[in-house]
Amino acid sequence: MFRSLIKEVERAASSLLARYLARASVAVPFLLAAGFGVTAVTLTLVAQFGAVAASWMMTVGFGLIGVVAALALTIDEQKEEEAEAQAAAREPQGVAAAATRLAADGMPAAVLGALLSMPGGPTTALSAARLLARNLPLVVLIVLIGTLLWPDRSGQGAGADGIADPGARADGLPREAA
Repeated sequence: MFRSLIKEVERAASSLLARYLARASVAVPFLLAAGFGVTAVTLTLVAQFGAVAASWMMTVGFGLIGVVAALALTIDEQKEEEAEAQAAAREPQGVAAAATRLAADGMPAAVLGALLSMPGGPTTALSAARLLARNLPLVVLIVLIGTLLWPDRSGQGAGADGIADPGARADGLPREAA
C-alpha cells in the first residue's frame, strides 16, 4: 500500500520538477534578450555620444524607470490603505468583532474537518492535496504572505503600525519615560 503511494509521490514530484524546469527554460531566453537589448542601447549611445555620456544616460534612464515604479507602488499602497481604513470604519466593534476574529483563527481547522468529513472525504482530500502539489510555489508564496500578515495577538513591543519598537521596554513604555 505504501509502496504505491511512494511511487505516486515520486512521479508527481518528478513531473512537477520537469514542468517548472520547462517554464524556467522558457524564461531564460527572454532574460538574455533583455540583457542584449540593454547592451545594444548602451552601445548605440556610446557610438553617438561617447562612453561617459552613454553611461550617464543609461543611469538616468534606469533611475527614471525606478522612480516611475516607486510612484506606481506608492499610489497602489495608498489606495490599499484607504480601503483598509474604510473597512476598519465599517468593522463591527466589541463582542461581534472578537467573535469574528476567533472564528477566523479557527478557520483552517474547520475547513480541513469539513473536507475530511464529506462523502468520499479522504479521496477529496487527496485530490485537494494533488491540486496544492501542482501549485506548490503559489501555495508557498501564499503561506509566506499569510505569516507576514497574520495578526499579532500578543501586542507586546509592537507599535501602532504593528512593527516592534527596539526602544520599547517590556512594559511597553519608551525607554525615555522610565
